[in-house]
Amino acid sequence: QYIAHVDMSHFDKRVYDTEIIALSDVNNPLYGKHGAIYTFGPQKGLLFSRLREYDGWMRHYAHTASAATKDNHALSAGAGAAGGLGFGLLSFCGASAMSGIQALLDAVHFDEQLQGVNLVITGEGRMDNQTAYGKAPVGVARRAALQGIPTYAVVGSHTEDISKVHEVGIQQVFASAPAGLSLEECMKRTPEDVSAAAERAVRSFIRKF
Repeated sequence: QYIAHVDMSHFDKRVYDTEIIALSDVNNPLYGKHGAIYTFGPQKGLLFSRLREYDGWMRHYAHTASAATKDNHALSAGAGAAGGLGFGLLSFCGASAMSGIQALLDAVHFDEQLQGVNLVITGEGRMDNQTAYGKAPVGVARRAALQGIPTYAVVGSHTEDISKVHEVGIQQVFASAPAGLSLEECMKRTPEDVSAAAERAVRSFIRKF
């Protein structure tokens, strides 16, 4: 809101001689309905009633920065990661963006590990529709789908609506935390509950044959 001008006159341009790759677990743009404020603001404590105002501040920041760099990455995939850090790296450091999970899967030769596999089980602490925006479980599911392998997820808990997660390749989701228990109680029995959820997932898969 209060950024009037970005002065690049003393910017150390040696940074452009360095290859910088920004790894991100989300592909959201900087602003807009799917941007950093609307997508992640509420879970970080921002009031719903002020999201439009805050998103306007982010737009102002993007326009001011873009005027200085002569490049506009506000709507690039990953620009909204880490509260807008992705935008900063793309705009000021000449970085390229890459899916973090895709980089990790390549590093561990995940595609080769899938040879002979019938089912992939991935996981997340709490799953919601934000998971669909490039987070690890979806990255895993997409790789598995390329080889015709279904993916299930075992999670601690999930929101009622996870339709977007199903749309991007995770076929079934199994919550391990029993409803009605406190966080402390759930933590005490995590190994047993996760094992039980994994068993439900496998049994569900086997019943299809």
